[in-house]
Amino acid sequence: MTRHRNDERGDSLIEILLAIVLIGLMMGVLFASITMGATGSNNHKNLTIADGLLRNYAEATKTAVRDSVNGCGKASPTTFSVVAPTSPSGFVVTSTPDLSTPQTCPTVGTPATDVLVYRLSVTVPNNSPKTLQVAVRRP
Repeated sequence: MTRHRNDERGDSLIEILLAIVLIGLMMGVLFASITMGATGSNNHKNLTIADGLLRNYAEATKTAVRDSVNGCGKASPTTFSVVAPTSPSGFVVTSTPDLSTPQTCPTVGTPATDVLVYRLSVTVPNNSPKTLQVAVRRP
């Protein structure tokens, strides 16, 4: 025969409420950390896309200048035009001066005009713009 102990009591209401509050706080912290991770991942993805766009646009500019048919690499160069790479929706690429219009080729031998500097900028959704300066010389 087993004896029952009379000093065994259950949990009080305060102890149960305290446990529920602590579990709720832990779940809130967990949810906040998952949300921050997802937001940071999305921002990082957008910045990576912007970097790729800047590099593609810089390479397109370099290719346009060195082109031996339509660029500054031909026999009597005067202008070159850049074919802009396509941008995903929400990303806007701009340049100063505007590379979508024909640009004058850099001259050779004149220090003031033998290097042209273009400033490329990509506007990232929900972020500040990223910029890149490209120095162009005639081949």
